[in-house]
Amino acid sequence: MTWLKLSDDFSDECDRARLSDTAFRVHVEGLGYVMRKETGGHIDRLGIRRAITIPEPAEAITELVTAGFWRGDGDGQWVIVHHMIYQPDPDELAADRAKAAERQRRSRRRRRGMTDSAQSSHTVTNAMTNSMSHAMTDGVSHTVSHGELRDGTGRDGTGNLNPHQREEQQHTHNPENTAWLQTARCETCGDPMDRKLASLGQRTHPACQPAP
Repeated sequence: MTWLKLSDDFSDECDRARLSDTAFRVHVEGLGYVMRKETGGHIDRLGIRRAITIPEPAEAITELVTAGFWRGDGDGQWVIVHHMIYQPDPDELAADRAKAAERQRRSRRRRRGMTDSAQSSHTVTNAMTNSMSHAMTDGVSHTVSHGELRDGTGRDGTGNLNPHQREEQQHTHNPENTAWLQTARCETCGDPMDRKLASLGQRTHPACQPAP
């Protein structure tokens, strides 16, 4: 709510200007309107229709202009001059509202046992936690989608064997190969075969294989 300030000699000034009762009423109603709408003293025909309660205010407005209380500002526009020095301008009113809102915010926070420093720390902590969580989630999603995640067993992130393991498992669990793996020897040189190479189905050492 915006207040209209009238000094204790307001009526005396109107009396010295010999304003009629109608002009006095129009002046007060006009002051109340421009402060309520925060126009900085400007009032137009639409404002006159909304603010002034007497049916025909034109003559009273002319009287106020003649007395120097109002000033014409173009067709259908007026600026209230008298007593506006006591009224805060729209920028001051906006600043006061912002300060009042900040005081209310701090008061509500104090009632909840919170302080601005605690809120700042809480906000920073949440921001860091969210950032780290997003980074970890994005990294895991990327590695899983590209088949890069491993769990230390040689399996991928889905729990499946990789192609190399599947091939080794097929050879290892083949009944025909099981006995041979236990005594596997190179078919070329006769030396014992590496069990891992043998499990992959190789019958000769790489060095014993003929050059391509």
